Amino acid sequence: MKELLAGIDAEVLAFTDANVQVPPDSLTKLAAALQDPDVCCASARLTYSNAAETGVSASGTLYWNLEEFIKSLETQTVGLMGVDGALFLIERSAYSPPSDELIDDLYVSVSALLTGKRVVSAQSVTVEERGASLWHEEFHRKVRISCQAINVHRALWPRLRRAPPAILYCYMSHRFLKWMTPFSLSLTAAALLVGLGLTIGWLPVLLAMVILPALLALGAWINLPMFRLVLGALVSLSGSLGNPGCPANRADLRHLDSRCDGAGLASTPAGPSPRSRRLPRADR
Repeated sequence: MKELLAGIDAEVLAFTDANVQVPPDSLTKLAAALQDPDVCCASARLTYSNAAETGVSASGTLYWNLEEFIKSLETQTVGLMGVDGALFLIERSAYSPPSDELIDDLYVSVSALLTGKRVVSAQSVTVEERGASLWHEEFHRKVRISCQAINVHRALWPRLRRAPPAILYCYMSHRFLKWMTPFSLSLTAAALLVGLGLTIGWLPVLLAMVILPALLALGAWINLPMFRLVLGALVSLSGSLGNPGCPANRADLRHLDSRCDGAGLASTPAGPSPRSRRLPRADR
């Protein structure tokens, strides 16, 4: 993407993942959001097309709907704490090229926010993609995403800690605490088990640790919606536990999940956008 950027002189840049279905007028609507002089980056809303396919896809869709709701609140206040790579526009003057080991969408959008302008979600622009539907697929995806996110955090933290208090608060509460959720839940569960063991005895606790996971797996196997949803969420959270020891370069990140979403880049004026299409997956 750095080579592509070096060969163009457009004032507005559009980034997208290659597996996203994009409506024909998306770029035009996103460009309209940049007419606000205080806005330097605008992101489309992302929805998943296979929410009912499996428990994994159902839990992923539920999580993402909450994420989009939080983004709508941030749009009305200080701005987005990072965009996803589905589709976003950014002014070239606000674009900071990431180093090779950093995920581009999160780094670029948070860096843009730190310029003093706002990053917004364009609620009128919706793009669509398939979410992960298999357990191992979601697990490896979460490992890759959490590793990339923590690398971006390490790179941007010296600038973030000097950011205005409102931005720092939103970043810590939305991004950093979210990445720490698997660890805080694990510590809470461990403390609960110890407390129950000291209160009611260790035998009932050990039996519960064997029986409850078995019941959860059985409920998911016979396709009970709530059990599928809970098991899908647990798989997703367990994948996020991989972030403290994540690799420091992009080649190692690709090795974690060879089925990464593809990414493309284009330059655009505020004119008509390309025809809607579904592009093949490719390694980032």
